[in-house]
Amino acid sequence: ATGAPPTTRPTTSRCGFVLWNGAGSARLADSSVALGLDLGRLTLGGEVRADASARLVTYATANAGWSDDRQDSLRVSLTALRAAATDRIRAGLDELLATTHLALAPGDFGGAVTASATWALPTEARGLFASADLVAFLNQQPAGYPNVRLAPAFNWRPPCGCASLGLRLDFPYLDGSFIHRPDVNFVFDLKSLGR
Repeated sequence: ATGAPPTTRPTTSRCGFVLWNGAGSARLADSSVALGLDLGRLTLGGEVRADASARLVTYATANAGWSDDRQDSLRVSLTALRAAATDRIRAGLDELLATTHLALAPGDFGGAVTASATWALPTEARGLFASADLVAFLNQQPAGYPNVRLAPAFNWRPPCGCASLGLRLDFPYLDGSFIHRPDVNFVFDLKSLGR
């Protein structure tokens, strides 16, 4: 077999300590672990974040992606977030506002599943792409707010890769029913000009 062997991105672990909180003791703060795997055309990744003092997972994400030499791609991701005043937030306040304590009760997980596909159009004009994004929200949405969004788009990217110009339609759905006419968006994305 030929080609570069698969590479694994480093696993990272982050944590923090409040060295002095006014009561004479240290406190373990918010911690997270992230992992990624790059197999060339296929990439996988994820992260979990936890509030050690509350013994709660406050954030989790997982993603997978595939792409080819034509820049066709498929992406799927899951993100879940819990509303909580973690020690990472409190750690920055304790030294300034020692008498202030955030007592926000942890909420339920909210988040979304996102799937996106991009297809390089086989035309003589290079840099034309068709794409579609599908977003499904996992938590209960406010009344009248869509819980699924479908957004097809057409984009043009110049050879420099420094910008893109696109037209996107946003179709909102609530419990499987189309709730109003699509939003029309013209998107100009200015990227790095130094490449």
